[in-house]
Amino acid sequence: MAESMNDLFDNIEEAREERAGIMADSGISNPDQAAAVDLHPYEVRDVIRRFFPDGDPTPYFGMVKAKRGNDAAERLIVDCREAWRREIEARKAQRANVDIGKVAK
Repeated sequence: MAESMNDLFDNIEEAREERAGIMADSGISNPDQAAAVDLHPYEVRDVIRRFFPDGDPTPYFGMVKAKRGNDAAERLIVDCREAWRREIEARKAQRANVDIGKVAK
C-alpha cells in the first residue's frame, strides 16, 4: 500500500505510461489518450476508496490538474462526485437492510 497520496499518484502515472507504451506498440492511434480513458474508472474508484466518507480529495485533484491539465481534473471531479453519491446511496441501502434484520419475528 502506498505510504502517501504522492506515491500512489506516481503509480497511477507509471501505469498510464506503461499502458500507453503497450498500446503504441500494438498500433493504437493516440495511445496516451487511450490509456488515460482506460485507467480513468480505476482512478475514480481509488479516490472513493481512499477519501470516502470523511476525507478531502481536493489536494489530489490539484495534483491531477497540475500534471494533466484542467480538463482531466474536471472530468475526474465530476465522475468522483457521481461515484460519491452512489456510495452514499449504497451505504443507506445497506443500513436499511441491516435494520430489517433487527426486527423481532
